[in-house]
Amino acid sequence: MATKIELIKELRKSTQASVMDCKQALEKNNDDFEKAVKWLRENGIVKSTKKLNKVASEGIIVLKSNLHKAIMVEINSQTDFVAKNQELKEFSDLMLEKIFEKVNPKTELVEIEKIQINNDEKVSEKLALIASKTDEKIVLRRVVVFETKTNQIFTYLHANKRIGVIIEIQGKLNEDDGKHLAMHIAANSPQFIDQSDVNQTWLQNERNIIRSQAELEVKENPKKAIFLEKTIEGRVNKLLIDTCLINQKYLIDETKTIGQFLKEKQAKVLKFIRYEVGEGIIKETVDFVSEVNAQIKQ
Repeated sequence: MATKIELIKELRKSTQASVMDCKQALEKNNDDFEKAVKWLRENGIVKSTKKLNKVASEGIIVLKSNLHKAIMVEINSQTDFVAKNQELKEFSDLMLEKIFEKVNPKTELVEIEKIQINNDEKVSEKLALIASKTDEKIVLRRVVVFETKTNQIFTYLHANKRIGVIIEIQGKLNEDDGKHLAMHIAANSPQFIDQSDVNQTWLQNERNIIRSQAELEVKENPKKAIFLEKTIEGRVNKLLIDTCLINQKYLIDETKTIGQFLKEKQAKVLKFIRYEVGEGIIKETVDFVSEVNAQIKQ
């Protein structure tokens, strides 16, 4: 359980809001991190989700694939030093090799941990051995498997092993086009394929936040009142452009959108997933404590 100081630090790191704004946001939302972020946005202190930095943790993304199947696993450690450990790298390569044929889209982490990878040694046992050598907690955090008989699968793993992507494509893309599309997703972080894929609860929540921000602007400048609804719709539409894959400008050729690129290739994205190390994890840290303590006591 994160302490008050740790929550303030992570909220400040994630939103770039001031210490006192973060403290107030947490107090008004019973120390609920996500509600505090929402409160900061609704009150115009944080204007856009693009300004929210992801809460960081350490570890690596590992990935193995062929044209019709892919598995991606996030392995978390406490420090970047251990994440780069050679034995951990060798273990992750061996693990993927041994489990690839045994997993399917319904496979869960607990099942992977029980798979034997070397001389009757289970994944969980080997991981525990590395953890004991490094004196750190090392865990398999999450796993995803894509598998298809008729469609294509493409993947991308960033060089630092902190971002990985899997895409399932209907149609025929060549290897370069498939890789470039996966790279685009890694770089641009879309949340949905298109507007039909958008989670309506999420969209309504974002619309409410946008309305709160716009109404604050009207209070500051009443002349903007006549444009209120138009402003809200414009910002919602921009949000959908930013978060829907097919609306985004193609990273490789910005003269066209992803939707136009796919139409040219007679291909369709059926699903995709993007992993980034540490998404959503609050990492315990000891720096910044003095600054927070001083301001809390004011």
